[in-house]
Amino acid sequence: MTPGGMRVSGTAGPHGSVRQVLGYPSRSWIMPGYSAGRSPSLIHELSGLRGIQASDRPHSKESAMTRNFRPDRALTRVVMLAAALAIAPPVVNAQDRVTVEMDAVRENLLKIIPDGATITSVEPTDMQGVYHVRIGNEHLYVYSHAGFVLIGEVYDTDRRVSWTRERQNREQQLAIQELDGIPESRMIIMGDPEGKRYITVFTDTDCGWCQKFHRDVPALKEGGLKVRYMMWPRAGLDSDSYREAVAVWCAADQGDAMTRAKAGEEIERKVCENPVDEHYQLGFRLGVQGTPFIMLDDGRVLGGYVAPEKLLAEAGLQSADG
Repeated sequence: MTPGGMRVSGTAGPHGSVRQVLGYPSRSWIMPGYSAGRSPSLIHELSGLRGIQASDRPHSKESAMTRNFRPDRALTRVVMLAAALAIAPPVVNAQDRVTVEMDAVRENLLKIIPDGATITSVEPTDMQGVYHVRIGNEHLYVYSHAGFVLIGEVYDTDRRVSWTRERQNREQQLAIQELDGIPESRMIIMGDPEGKRYITVFTDTDCGWCQKFHRDVPALKEGGLKVRYMMWPRAGLDSDSYREAVAVWCAADQGDAMTRAKAGEEIERKVCENPVDEHYQLGFRLGVQGTPFIMLDDGRVLGGYVAPEKLLAEAGLQSADG
C-alpha cells in the first residue's frame, strides 16, 4: 500500500537555515524528542564568500534581535552572493536557453556551497530566468542573468497560494511513492519482522533520542510492530556518523551492530556496498530535518521520539491506555 496523508513542514536541514546568511530568523523548528542536524550551516559557510566581513556573519556578537533585522546587511549579503555567481552565457535558441542557464546555475553554485552539500535539483520556474534550486532541505531561487539568490517562499498572487509549498508537497508525495518501492532488503529490519503493521524510522547512531527509541524496540517487537530503519547521519555524508552508519550496514549482524553503536560501543568500521547515501537523500525529499523521524505505514509522520505504548496505540496494536 502506498502511504499517504504525510504532514511535514519546515525547510531547515543538516546544513542549517539558508535564511541565516541574510540576517533573517530561521523558520525551522525542533520538537521534543527530535535531534536536529548538527553539521555546519550551509549559509554560515557561504558567509565566508569574498567581501563578507566577520562582523557580518550570523554568529557575530551583536544581539540576535539587531542581527536579524538589519535590512542593510541583508542587502549586502545578497550582493555578496550575487558577486559569487557568474552570468549565464546568452544563447539564441530559446529552447536551449533554459538548459544552458540551468547548467550555469548548477556550475556556479557548486563553486560556493560547502563540501558535503548536494544540489538535489535545478528546475525552471514560471518566471523567466528564475530557477528553483534545492540543496538538501533548502529552497533557493536564482536569477540566471542578474546573479541574485533569493531565499524564502514564492507566492502566486493570482491563486493566493505558496508556489514553494506546493512544490515541496509534490516532492514529498513523490518521495513517499519512492519509499514504498524500496525493498526491505535495503533497510535494517528490527522489532517484529512478521508484524502486520510497521513504522519506517530515519535514525542516526549518535542521536540521543534515537538511542532512547532503540531501547524501546524490544517492547515494540513484543507488541507486534515491525521497525524498518533507514540511516540518516545528521552530520552529513562526510562525517564520522556517516562512516558508522556504513559500518552498521556492513556488519554481519546489522541489528547487533546497531544496538552496540547506539550504546556507544566501538564497532568494526567495515566498508561495503550500502544504501546509506540513498537513505540520506530520500530523507531530504521526505522533509526529514532531524532524528528519529518516524512514519507509520499509513503515511502519518509522528515526528520525534514517541513512547512505545503510544506508538503501538497509534499503529492500532493496543489501546491508548495500554
